[in-house]
Amino acid sequence: MREAANDLEYAMARNQAATAGGTGTGRSMAGVETWIGCTTASSTAATQVVLASSTAAATTPPLASGAPGTAPTDGSTTAALTEASLRLALESNYNQGSTTDVVVVNSTAKNYINDFTGVAQRNVDVGREQQASITGSADLYVSNYGVHRIVLHRHVRSSVALCLDSSMWAVGTLRNWTTEPLAKTGDAEKRQIICEKTLVCRNPRGNSKVVAIA
Repeated sequence: MREAANDLEYAMARNQAATAGGTGTGRSMAGVETWIGCTTASSTAATQVVLASSTAAATTPPLASGAPGTAPTDGSTTAALTEASLRLALESNYNQGSTTDVVVVNSTAKNYINDFTGVAQRNVDVGREQQASITGSADLYVSNYGVHRIVLHRHVRSSVALCLDSSMWAVGTLRNWTTEPLAKTGDAEKRQIICEKTLVCRNPRGNSKVVAIA
C-alpha cells in the first residue's frame, strides 16, 4: 500500500498528460507540471512558464478542451535557476490574483536557491552548551509578492521549479484505498489493491513554473 501511494504521488508531481483511456487501458491524470500550461513562454517577462534560458526550446502546450492532454517537454538548451527567473514566475501568479505560498523543487533547483545573493545573512541561536550549526539551506524566500516556503520534493523533475498556490490544488477521490481478496493459488493468498484518485487543479492560471533548469 505504501509503495502504491508513493507511485500516486510520483504521477501527481511529474509532467504526465491526461488520457481518457480505452479498452484494456486505464485513464491517467495530468501531473501538476502539465496543468501549468500557457500560450507563450518567456525568459524576460512574467508568464506562467518562465524559461531559465533565453534560447530554451522547452514546450508547455496550452490546455485543450479543459484538460492538459499533451505533456511538457524539455528543450535542448538549459541554464541555471536565477532569482530573476523565479521572481518572474511569482509575478505571474500575483498578476493572476493568486498567492504563491510554496515553491516546490528538486535538489538541483534547491541548490541554486540556497545560493541566491538575496540571502544576506543566516543567524541561528544556540545555547551556551550547544554546538554551533552551519546553516546552508534556504527554507523561506521573501519577494515583493509574499513569503514563499521552499519545499524539497524528490519526485519533481530536476529541470523545473513549481510556484504554487496550494489552495488551488486538491486530490479528488472516486474510490478510496481498499483491498479485495483474490482466488488462492495453493497456500498463497492474493489481494488486489483498488484506488481511483486524481489531481484537481482549481485554477491553472494561478500557478507558474520555471523550466529548462540544469
